[in-house]
Amino acid sequence: MSQQKKGWTPPTVALWLQWRLDFARGLEGVTLRYQKYERWSASWDHDHCAACWAKFAEFDGADIQHYGYATCDDYKHGAGYDWVCRDCFDDLREYMGWKLATAADQPAPEVRERPIPWGKGKLPRIECSITFLSVAEGGRSSPPQFLSGDGYRPHLVIGDPNQRQAVMGDGNRLVEEYIGVAFHQGPEAPEAGEELSVMLTLMNFPNAMYGRLRPGVSFTVREGRKIVGYGTVRRWLD
Repeated sequence: MSQQKKGWTPPTVALWLQWRLDFARGLEGVTLRYQKYERWSASWDHDHCAACWAKFAEFDGADIQHYGYATCDDYKHGAGYDWVCRDCFDDLREYMGWKLATAADQPAPEVRERPIPWGKGKLPRIECSITFLSVAEGGRSSPPQFLSGDGYRPHLVIGDPNQRQAVMGDGNRLVEEYIGVAFHQGPEAPEAGEELSVMLTLMNFPNAMYGRLRPGVSFTVREGRKIVGYGTVRRWLD
């Protein structure tokens, strides 16, 4: 991108990987075949990568993809309905469980040396501002101490601390998404009502729930169903 939008920060490697996994979630476990792009029907002239939105088309143009990985006959919408670009196939294949179909009449992709977008066993972290509630506000008798070392493991629930927000409805029952994190770095003796700068480890990365923790998003801190604090995501760290 030649010019960045004012106030827009490019995603970290980990966040970009998480976003692409979320976008392509509907293709998890499918079989893909490397082939030249052919449009699905005469009613449209292009498609997009299911993960990164790169453009596929039969005509030439800037950044147009002519070869990629297409769904096969066993896909619910049929062969060639959805596409994945070469970069996303290489980056996401291990996480998505994609299988590669082979056919004598199809070209084989050339072998490329590309860095792995996120190493095995490595977990990303996010920087957040967090404030623990006082007893009078319904919080703990005292804030958790020694907020470092990944030992304190509450959950985060996206939404304004003054307004409980449902992720999805189940009749009249409120259902919320609990996002597991571990406090990796923070102050040793925090006080209730004090805004803290902390670093959280995303323990189950990559997971669809982490894609919602984008910079600027607010959340509540939960111990079980009890709200013990609130905060805001500042940035993702690689």
